[in-house]
Amino acid sequence: MAANVLNSEQAVTMSVEIVRAFIRLRRAAVTYEGLARRVSDIERTVKENLSGQNKKIEIILRALKELMEDAEGPPKQIGNA
Repeated sequence: MAANVLNSEQAVTMSVEIVRAFIRLRRAAVTYEGLARRVSDIERTVKENLSGQNKKIEIILRALKELMEDAEGPPKQIGNA
């Protein structure tokens, strides 16, 4: 709008720079949206993998508890005493 009112070389240059700035801003917004989508995909993948790993860890812990419970009884004698 300054170029329309002032009608000078500098006003036209500034008007063009403002349009370029908005174009760069729009490109950055699109890039940010794509980046946000990729981060979301990675986060979902990690959560899925962790849930699978958590199940495996739970199985291991359960097995260890069972082994510890078996070990709480009196020691078994091996061989002739």
